[in-house]
Amino acid sequence: LNVPYSLLGLLNGSRLNSSSNDPLVWLQGGNYSLSTLKGTAIFDFWGTKAALDPDTQVAVGSGPTAAHAGPLLQASDGAAVNTQKVLKLDTALLEATMPVIKLIGSANAHTSLTTESSAIDLLKGKLISIGPVIALDKGLINVNNGPLINLTSGSRLITLGDLLSLTNDSKINVFKGPLISVSGVD
Repeated sequence: LNVPYSLLGLLNGSRLNSSSNDPLVWLQGGNYSLSTLKGTAIFDFWGTKAALDPDTQVAVGSGPTAAHAGPLLQASDGAAVNTQKVLKLDTALLEATMPVIKLIGSANAHTSLTTESSAIDLLKGKLISIGPVIALDKGLINVNNGPLINLTSGSRLITLGDLLSLTNDSKINVFKGPLISVSGVD
């Protein structure tokens, strides 16, 4: 499967509301090139409503752009996924009860995700997660440029559990950047 653009883009107040525990996108085995054009993400959520965060007094996304009970991206059975980034939240709010990224390897191979830039990018965004945000079980993530998670312009990432869960020889490689980058308000 080769899709150069976003698989799901929510723009200008659009909303996704799902109570399913199944993954929104589930890739089983095979090779995938998704959102490969520069600036794209598999999930690209652009909200329009901003409000002052009561703790930081910074305007961040306040309208719930997406609500989904399962993982946004799950790959399994040795799948290999290449992308620019997995999730971009711009002035948007995402409440996640399951991992945003979940990779499950097979008995014979890791399931891998390679991003050209940050895997998760928040710009005036707010991500609230029960945790973990990223879960790997014999999974491998390679980030070629930038951090694994990038928070800018007063973005908030709140997790009530683990940020990362790595089991069964899972690995995260960040080649040119930090694991997490946090920068202030513009």
